Amino acid sequence: GAREAIEQTVARWQAARGPVPAARAQVERAALAALADYARPAPGSPQPLQGAQLFARAAEALGLAAAERPVLWLLDGVDDLGPAMAHFVAWLAHTLAAEPWPLLVVVSHVADGHGHPPAGGPVADLVGQVGLLPSVERRLLTPLPEGVLAELLMDGHGLASEPARALARAAAGNLRFAELLADLLRQRDALTRGTDGWILAPGVDPTGWPNSLEDAEVAWVLDTLAGMPDPAHAERTLWTAAVMGHAVDYGLLVDCMVRSGADARQTEAAVEQLLQAGLVEEVQDW
Repeated sequence: GAREAIEQTVARWQAARGPVPAARAQVERAALAALADYARPAPGSPQPLQGAQLFARAAEALGLAAAERPVLWLLDGVDDLGPAMAHFVAWLAHTLAAEPWPLLVVVSHVADGHGHPPAGGPVADLVGQVGLLPSVERRLLTPLPEGVLAELLMDGHGLASEPARALARAAAGNLRFAELLADLLRQRDALTRGTDGWILAPGVDPTGWPNSLEDAEVAWVLDTLAGMPDPAHAERTLWTAAVMGHAVDYGLLVDCMVRSGADARQTEAAVEQLLQAGLVEEVQDW
């Protein structure tokens, strides 16, 4: 399944790029098939791709994708990148110096007060290597100014000016954090309708709000679970799904719960409630 899907994708990318010699197209298909075998190896098969050869296959995949449209590559928590991935990022940047194509890499990392990675760490070394290349344009993504973030909350969430600015200050320029705080306050009936939009209810104390994005996400999840008809079973279903992985087959999840003593209909109802609450997402995918 992986090989067939990759071959179809490669064919589409090649068609989007335009005519190329047949021999080159065949080499590209073979290279991407090798990458598919690397990503999903057959049981017991040797792993032929490594080092520069693996890097070249991955770069060809990204390059083909960029022929159809610009590619966005998210590197979250780059502080924890292994040496092989850090080497690949630097290798890819040097490769693009000779044959550039549209690639936007968004890197998140621990930062000092100015938004830069701590000196001497692996991220600083990687940024230093890549930043010297003429083909690379580096931009620092800073927190949103308080006024801009407040305007976004007023426009997108219907907040009045005062609570919007309070949330913007609490979120320190992080839009996701601010939106999550707004949802959490609405969940807790800490927002009430005013003439100019949602305002803080009497007695709401901002010092009691979560002070990090992670804390806000946990609080939102727990509050959402608490509002369900059977919170304990919904929580157990959610944790079971989380332990089973990022993507969980519906039937497998229900079967797992039943084998551990849960009722099938009760579990199916819990999954439906989790979907409606936005705690899980249903995706149709091969």
